[in-house]
Amino acid sequence: MGVFDNAKKVPTGVCGLDSLFYDGLQLQNFNEKDSSSENKSRNKEKGLIIMLKGVRGINKMHLAMQMLHGISRSIYSIPGLSKYASVPYFFSLNKTKEDLSDFFLDYLITRQIDIIIRKSASGEDASWKQDILAKSLFTVDRCSEQCVQNANHSVYLPKDYRNCLDKYLCDRIIYYNNRTNALHFLRDYEGDDDDNLLFHRRSDDLTYYWGKGKDNLRFLPQYMRDDFFDVRFNERLSGEDFFDCDNTMYSYSAGQKFQKVLDCLENIEMENAEKQEVAEDNDRDKQNGCSRSWARQYSPCIVIDGFAQLHTDELERLSFPHIEKVLRRLSMVSILVFDERANNITCNADIVIDMRKKEYADEDYAFHELQISKSVFQPAAFGWHKYKIRNCGIEVYPSIHRLLQRRNYMSKILTHTHANILDESYERFMRTERLQYHNIADPNISYDNYQAEKSDREMDLLKEMYRKGKEARLRLTKKIIPKHYATDILEAVLLGGPMKSPLDENCYHTDDRKMHALGSSSRWREYKSVTALIGNPNSFKRFLAIARTFRASKHKEHTLVILFDKEEDEMRRQFICPGFNTYEADFLPCLELMDLSEQDKLDELNSNNKDKRENVYPKYPINNRRCSTCSYKCKLKECCLRCYKYIHFLNVRMGCISADELYSVLKQQINVPYFDGINQKKVSRIVIDDLQKIDYSFPLLKDEHLFLTALVTLCRENDVELQILCDKKAGLTKELCSLADNVVCINRDKADTNSIVLYLERFAEHISPSEIIQYNIDNISELFKCDGADIRLDAIVREEKDEIKEIETNISNTPGQGDTKADSMSNETECFKACIKFKCIGSMKDYWRMKIDIGNTRQV
Repeated sequence: MGVFDNAKKVPTGVCGLDSLFYDGLQLQNFNEKDSSSENKSRNKEKGLIIMLKGVRGINKMHLAMQMLHGISRSIYSIPGLSKYASVPYFFSLNKTKEDLSDFFLDYLITRQIDIIIRKSASGEDASWKQDILAKSLFTVDRCSEQCVQNANHSVYLPKDYRNCLDKYLCDRIIYYNNRTNALHFLRDYEGDDDDNLLFHRRSDDLTYYWGKGKDNLRFLPQYMRDDFFDVRFNERLSGEDFFDCDNTMYSYSAGQKFQKVLDCLENIEMENAEKQEVAEDNDRDKQNGCSRSWARQYSPCIVIDGFAQLHTDELERLSFPHIEKVLRRLSMVSILVFDERANNITCNADIVIDMRKKEYADEDYAFHELQISKSVFQPAAFGWHKYKIRNCGIEVYPSIHRLLQRRNYMSKILTHTHANILDESYERFMRTERLQYHNIADPNISYDNYQAEKSDREMDLLKEMYRKGKEARLRLTKKIIPKHYATDILEAVLLGGPMKSPLDENCYHTDDRKMHALGSSSRWREYKSVTALIGNPNSFKRFLAIARTFRASKHKEHTLVILFDKEEDEMRRQFICPGFNTYEADFLPCLELMDLSEQDKLDELNSNNKDKRENVYPKYPINNRRCSTCSYKCKLKECCLRCYKYIHFLNVRMGCISADELYSVLKQQINVPYFDGINQKKVSRIVIDDLQKIDYSFPLLKDEHLFLTALVTLCRENDVELQILCDKKAGLTKELCSLADNVVCINRDKADTNSIVLYLERFAEHISPSEIIQYNIDNISELFKCDGADIRLDAIVREEKDEIKEIETNISNTPGQGDTKADSMSNETECFKACIKFKCIGSMKDYWRMKIDIGNTRQV
């Protein structure tokens, strides 16, 4: 195998940056067995050179440091490259060795804490409930001096904080402060003083952590120990003083410093050449002519930072062709950090990353961006991409154009256009099968199974299309909508899942049910649906969305509720199961109030104890006990509490958050699974509450024209169902109606507070042409029922034509003429149930023309 003969890509380790290179860097390949001198010389100069350039103060050094760590770690983990990798080097013309080492160690520690937070959130490793990480990196055997002096703060700490430091790090009760290089505990006020400091890190010397076979890190798992390795900062020639001090103490200029860096690199190259020559001489002495016993060593990554310190004339005098040859012979990847003057030099870098600072003048807001302006030997995403510095380093947020991009899409067009529309591709077969069986078992998506079932699947789809088409034609000609059909459509669009109603008997032969299973159109869908709930304020949109959320919880599906500028405490109280009242009346005995006479007695006893600081007798029901000590198995504790474990809030605070950053956060939430005690499941649903808030509180999202398009694409790519609540007069309403699979429009009757008119403007399962159904729902608060295992519709359903017949029947059956007690009880029960009247309409013009003004409805 050649030194760079590697089929794997090398990740950079920078969050988001690898996505721009389509999963990492591709190193150049060559075959070291070629014995010609010319090829040997060329093979030695195969290192990759990356140039970072931009104005000062945009964190180029931070990015270079992270890339050095990520690239080196990746190379060490690849068997084909690790045996050729030596030690990475970081040279800086304006920063000391101690500063670089401290910054690098801070990055490593925050990275480890970020890892255990992710692992703990997904339930992958239960060991992060103890102190494994904390005792490996911090001196937990004794408190800091500040902690001893401020002993009064210890009352706020958990009693077991010394033994469970990792747990409290994951819960953010304790956090790492890179200013003090120590752990601090959380307070109820903001500030950056030292009164809550707990434990310092074990050492400021990086050698302490990776030296002696990493014995000090022996308690950590291997994948975390691999993050610690030797990095040479500002390496100097043996026996010679170097510039690693403040400029005021030494008279070295930036040009002289760089010359010493170049001398050091040339010295390393000479040492490698001597070792190589000795190894070749030993090989010649071997009589059997075996393969070489030596391996040329390359640094996995070399960084030279601080070219901005050079004067323009010094920068122009540098011989970059010579520098490039030295770096390509020494390192697999080299990173050079320049300022904006890099445009005036002739550096033949393979990859050029431009970094800049940009401002939104209207919003008085600034942010940082980068772009890959040059990329040789590998593809890269175009355009500018935002980035920010977080506690665990720089995070790059790929633009939504990267999310919408389809690689090799144009090359697939010819194949698709020369296939008929029923021809199901292998790619579509895999996606639909995984979507259908993702909660049941791993489907058989082998190519042989695809070929065996291809013709049958095409015929099943064709039969279903024409059967449903025939049923739609019957509804149009007879002008009758079957009751079960209208009910199943409403339940499917509000509560999710495929339609369960059978086809009309006129649409299939009697032996069809024996010979073939009737298909479902959801079987051929490649993604979950996007549903838009649109209506005026206070039109039960959230009520309907909550019903779907609790039904997903019943099926153990996790729902992420995105709140735009909403307080979680306020929203939490609104998340009450709509089927709550359908349980038996006494399932909450703790909420039963006592008799007024008993309450009066308590009031009298309390009034006699006014002199005491606290009332002896609390003013609450005597049977209201703590649930932890209660022996009564009420439904609230045994059943309802489990549903809330599958509902999660993501609160997006108002401000200048960009769509790129928001989608990067969403992808992270989707990729990190939830631990249910036994299994790990990812987010299967996303609910966006109050989309109209974007018009007022999120200027960057409002100006992004592809915001909704990218959101829909993100959910479809990750098989996530999307439900969006939006006001009818919001700025994104038209775009939402155009992109959503299901469009539900809601209008509330101003006279009846418990009634709505619901329009099903679009439904993804429809095959019939332009079918719009209007539902008049009375007593909507009782629309859903919970039977413990599922949430379903619970309503009296009538077609609007049946209303006239019902009125005539009620007139003929006057009270006292044949009414029985059972009939009276039945009529009384129906008064407290939801009632649905439906009909098919031909236009939504009246709904969209109707506007609301300060609570009054007027027609325009």
